[in-house]
Amino acid sequence: MQNERKLQPKLTKKQRELRKAFNSREITEILYGGGARGGKSWGVCEIINITCIQQPGIVWLVGRAEWDDLRKTTLATLIKVLGGHGMQQGREYNLNLQTKELTYYNGSKILFVPLKQQPSDPEFNWLGSYEITYGLIDEAQQVVRKAIDIILSRCTEKIKEYDLVGKIIMTCNPMKCHLYNDFIKPQRDGTLPADRIFISSLYKDNPFIDHKKYEQSLKRADKITKERLLNGNRDYDDDPTKLY
Repeated sequence: MQNERKLQPKLTKKQRELRKAFNSREITEILYGGGARGGKSWGVCEIINITCIQQPGIVWLVGRAEWDDLRKTTLATLIKVLGGHGMQQGREYNLNLQTKELTYYNGSKILFVPLKQQPSDPEFNWLGSYEITYGLIDEAQQVVRKAIDIILSRCTEKIKEYDLVGKIIMTCNPMKCHLYNDFIKPQRDGTLPADRIFISSLYKDNPFIDHKKYEQSLKRADKITKERLLNGNRDYDDDPTKLY
């Protein structure tokens, strides 16, 4: 289609690494990020848009802990990406905020799902009814591993028809949680399983922002904040009882 021919995203080096990992048939879990302003959400949204156009009828689950954060950040970035390719609401896609769905002209869908663990269903049984192709978990450090495992297990839609590999992308900023044990430590130790990959992306990897201006914006921030957001330092906290 005409819209597909226009899809020529300008990707950073790290975003190209992300695309390569996504296209790998071996990798099923991608952790992408590590600091602020590295172009995490933009790079993932480009992949979401391209796959939705090229693979009619697929379903993406796009999640974050809270719906309000998801709407104001991830969804807002996606709409900017679509607009950057000349795509318009009501023509190439329709967004329904009541049902939290974005539907493409070819039947592909994006489901926006809040993933905060609820005391009434700590096992996320409600996620078991979803049939999706791929998943994005934005700011995955805010989402428990149980939800991630269930989302990956639900990546079945259109997989056989298109000979695809179901997978999830997780973005993150440095925070001590389950991601350390799943990705960071194994990568350092050389024991990261072949079906997982961690791609670090910091603000200096993003040529589309003003590096000096961003550094200046954090001039008065405390040392921990600077280490986290500027350098992606996962060892900023000396407390050995805490895990990233």
